[in-house]
Amino acid sequence: MHCAYCVNTVVLLRHGQSVANVGGRSDSLAGILLTAQGLAQAQRLAQWWPRAPDAIEASTFVRTQHTAQPTAERFGMQVTIADDLQEFTYLSPVRCANTRASERQPMVATYWRRVDPDHREADGAESFRDLVARVDRTLARWELGGEGLRAVFSHGQWMQCVAWWLARRAQRTVASLTQGDMVSFRGFSAANPVENTARMTLQRRPSGYAVESLLCDHLPDGWRSYVR
Repeated sequence: MHCAYCVNTVVLLRHGQSVANVGGRSDSLAGILLTAQGLAQAQRLAQWWPRAPDAIEASTFVRTQHTAQPTAERFGMQVTIADDLQEFTYLSPVRCANTRASERQPMVATYWRRVDPDHREADGAESFRDLVARVDRTLARWELGGEGLRAVFSHGQWMQCVAWWLARRAQRTVASLTQGDMVSFRGFSAANPVENTARMTLQRRPSGYAVESLLCDHLPDGWRSYVR
C-alpha cells in the first residue's frame, strides 16, 4: 500500500467468501458464515497489512466479523461492531430465511423492477433511500474521526454505494434521491463487482474523499472469488 496515512484514511474491505456465495442455504442474512476458502482469504488479508490500523470496524453481520478477526488478532486489537455498515437488506429477512441465493433471484428482480427509492418490504427490510442514508451517516462519522488509518470490514453493495454516493454527494441530498438515481446505482454496481476481501481505499482531502481502485492483490492465483 502506498498511502502515507498522514490524513484520515479508510480502507473498506469486503468479507471473505461466504456460504451464501457458493449457493448454500442461509438461515438468516445476518448470520451467514464464511466458507473454508473465505476463512483462508481472511488470513491472507491479515498478513497483507503494512502496519496496524488505528481502528478496526465490522458490520453487525457475522461474516464481516469473522473476516476482521485475523487482522485484529495479528495486531492485538479489538473489532468494533459499528452500526450502518451492514449489507443492503432490501429483501424481507423472514421471507429469505433458509433460502439459497438462486431462490432469492426472483425477489431481487421484482425489487429492482419497481424502481422505487422508498419501497420497503415488510419484516425489517430497508429502502434504497435507507441504504444511502446509512452510507451518508457513516461518511459524516468518519469525517469527525480525526487522522489515522481505519480498517472497515463490510459488504459488496455497501462498498459500491460508498463509491457511488461520494461521486454525487456534493450535488445531491438523501432526500432528493430519485428513480433515476436508483437506476444509476444499479448500473454502477453491475459494472463494478467487488471480489471477496477486495480493498477500496478512501483518502480524506480538503476537497473530500478520493476513492482509489478496488484491489485484491493480497490473494494468490486461484484464491480470488466473486459472487454477489
